[in-house]
Amino acid sequence: MPEALPLQPGDPRRLGEHEITGRIGVGEHGAVFLGRSADGRPVAVKLLHLGLSGRPLADARFTAVFAAARRVTGFCSASVLDAGTQDERAFVVSEFVDGPSLAALVAAEGPRGGSVVERLAVGMAVALAAVHRAGSVHGDLRPANVLLGPDGPRVTDIAVRSALEALGTPPSTTGEAPYYQAPEQFEGGQAGAPADIFAWGATLLFAATGVRPFSDMAPDEDPDLSPLPDSLRGIVGTALARDPADRPTAQRILDRLLVEDEALTSRLPASMVAEGRALAQGVRAPQPAPEPGPDEQATTFFGAPTPDEQGTALIPGLADPGTAVLPSVPAVPKARHGGHVLGLALSVTIGVLAGVAIITLVLWPRLGGGDGGSGGDPANVADGRPVAAIPGTFAGTWKGTAVNQTNGVSFPVEVTFQEGGTTAHAVYPKERCNGTLSLTRGTGSSLEMALRIGRPCTPGHIQVTRQPDGTLQYAWSRSEDGRPVGYQGRLTRIG
Repeated sequence: MPEALPLQPGDPRRLGEHEITGRIGVGEHGAVFLGRSADGRPVAVKLLHLGLSGRPLADARFTAVFAAARRVTGFCSASVLDAGTQDERAFVVSEFVDGPSLAALVAAEGPRGGSVVERLAVGMAVALAAVHRAGSVHGDLRPANVLLGPDGPRVTDIAVRSALEALGTPPSTTGEAPYYQAPEQFEGGQAGAPADIFAWGATLLFAATGVRPFSDMAPDEDPDLSPLPDSLRGIVGTALARDPADRPTAQRILDRLLVEDEALTSRLPASMVAEGRALAQGVRAPQPAPEPGPDEQATTFFGAPTPDEQGTALIPGLADPGTAVLPSVPAVPKARHGGHVLGLALSVTIGVLAGVAIITLVLWPRLGGGDGGSGGDPANVADGRPVAAIPGTFAGTWKGTAVNQTNGVSFPVEVTFQEGGTTAHAVYPKERCNGTLSLTRGTGSSLEMALRIGRPCTPGHIQVTRQPDGTLQYAWSRSEDGRPVGYQGRLTRIG
């Protein structure tokens, strides 16, 4: 189950049929909670700030807006699962995506590289094509509403803006949202499908540059497209046309990127290409399970940065790492003769592969295989015996990114432990802070430490826990004004 901050006094414990288990953060439209559906799946539940008191038929109008959104099936969107009202408050339930937003990642690590921007372009276009095909519109596409999950980008908050407008709530004129709105929206027009396309182009410019695409809220200048990869400049320029009639549809974008540009498709995961081409042609392809391509290892969709594209990887450790990928058994054509022999040979082959897999995944770490990096170490993780000093399983330098789930801000963290010591060194490069972690108590698998650090960073309580995949869960917490606050992330050993 994904982790979240503790619930605060006054937070709901159940919304509709969904149990509320933790608080993820607070956004422009409402508070976001981690929930659990009736079948045990994690879900994201947004409780809108909007009150429905004194609004007859508000419940019916609100849920009607999401009827089309619930038909969206594109794999690059966070599916809307439910929408309703409770105690005169509206809520929306969607698929949980375990990853930071594009806005938070760029704020922490800077602009994305060309290959990542290409994947974002196709992924967001796939989501918009699915939304528009279902008869809905997003209405509020921007970097904060693009989440980077283990299997790729996911567009979230589908139709939330349309639902608010249906209840008479005026569009927001503050925050980031207006900087991604199309010109017609500033003239009183509705946020239709062409406005989504404009926001698509503006969001890609943000991903490539790290700054807002326009200096003013009302876009009246031609943006600089040079930071975009060559494969995207033309189509993004058309998407940012002032006249909505001049913008391409999401289907046309996919046709341009996935059908006409063969070079681009070779750099994308096969599952994304298949889904995009199906949507471009107006048909529904079977939704494939994510499969690693040549540059996708384990469950991290964006892969590791290439030598000429540093800094474009997804935050280390926020995905669910460590998923083993076994070699697939080649398909064998049905034999006309000797079927029994062929079946026996195939059975032996599968048995050998299974045996190798078991040895690799289970026995090898215990025999000392590997390079001493962050490979799994189940024996150490299960060690709950008290310790008075830092165990050898924690020794080394660990690096990753922590996320403050309350405000969505993420930042890199680097920690160095020495076996047998009682202190560790913590570095927060973005804030230029250096601190000391002092062991207060611990076991072979978990350490509780006090962080002493100067401004602008904040002292607090740190818990570092070994994970089955060999990474460390790094969690900071303290109490402010009687309420708990915190951030957390996964760290991977780098030395």
